[in-house]
Amino acid sequence: MTHAAKNPVGRPREFDEDKVLAAAMEVFWLQGYDSTSMTDLLAATGLHKGSLYQAFGDKHNLFIQALERYVDEFRREMSVAVDQAESGLAGVRALMHKGIEKGCHGSDCNAGCLALNTLVDKGTADAEVVAVLTQAFVKRMALFAQAVARAQQEGSLRSDIAPEQMALMINVMSMGIVAILRGPMDEQQATVLVEDYLSTLKAT
Repeated sequence: MTHAAKNPVGRPREFDEDKVLAAAMEVFWLQGYDSTSMTDLLAATGLHKGSLYQAFGDKHNLFIQALERYVDEFRREMSVAVDQAESGLAGVRALMHKGIEKGCHGSDCNAGCLALNTLVDKGTADAEVVAVLTQAFVKRMALFAQAVARAQQEGSLRSDIAPEQMALMINVMSMGIVAILRGPMDEQQATVLVEDYLSTLKAT
């Protein structure tokens, strides 16, 4: 991926790059790529235009780095959720609820998931976006498959479906729930739907 050039030797950076990326990520998340202007980004990050361009390149390059930050942060949160779960089923449930929590972005469920929003908005037209989202999906699938396999071994989820296939089913359902949260469904309804869906996959 194309990233901005490093800061010239001998000139210490006068700002926290991660904080700037976090601020830019928030703007892209709430407004979307196309509706975000450089003026918006400068206001959110507190940087002058020259500093922003020197550190991150253009708007597109800043967006790619902000998106990478988002998916990396999300993956770490999901990984912790799986590791701390008391059972495989609890891990699956935690992953689905983590998606709802992330999609609601605090109390604003209309924010949605930045990765999912970007997929819908950009589709396959942007190769760099596709690369970031594809890698994120592979890692997300691995976490779901890990939790599903554990649940099947423990006897809480049905074993007649391969772990990878069940993980895909649950993952797609989870993303669908998060997408609908931006519209007619509220967080409470989404939480109930998670339990209803998982009940159809439980071992009998």
